[in-house]
Amino acid sequence: MSEAANLGYIPLGCDLLGQVDYYGAILGKKDLITREGEFRISKLGLIVDLIKAIDVPYDMISKLTTAIIEAWRLDAPERSLEERAEEMSYIMQSIEAIRNTIQWCKRHQGPDTVKRLDIAVLFALPLMPSDLCSSKVGHIHELLGQIVDHLSKTEENT
Repeated sequence: MSEAANLGYIPLGCDLLGQVDYYGAILGKKDLITREGEFRISKLGLIVDLIKAIDVPYDMISKLTTAIIEAWRLDAPERSLEERAEEMSYIMQSIEAIRNTIQWCKRHQGPDTVKRLDIAVLFALPLMPSDLCSSKVGHIHELLGQIVDHLSKTEENT
């Protein structure tokens, strides 16, 4: 039986795995850390795509993605190559955490599997305060908190 047929409770599992594999390949390029603009845009794309994969009402996703895009700093403070390499490592750890959670969910399917995956994705977002204009960080944390609250309440009701 194919793995796709076994997903049952996690229909986003395959798509999400494809997304993290794609961004893992893009962000895993060794020379990407030397091209700050391309690196920042790729990181933003990853974050937005991960947020869109979370199963919460569209208006919550829309508010959060809009807030992040508006607050995103393409001209982040100058960082050394070593600091960018550390940030890249953090992003790759986030991708690996999501990949591992997808695999875990495939092995431990249940009625709350989708919510567990959504929460894991939300907490693995490689979003750092330095990515955003400082005046917008609090608002984005508030929106993230609302999504966590929504997922928690939804999970309690399942």
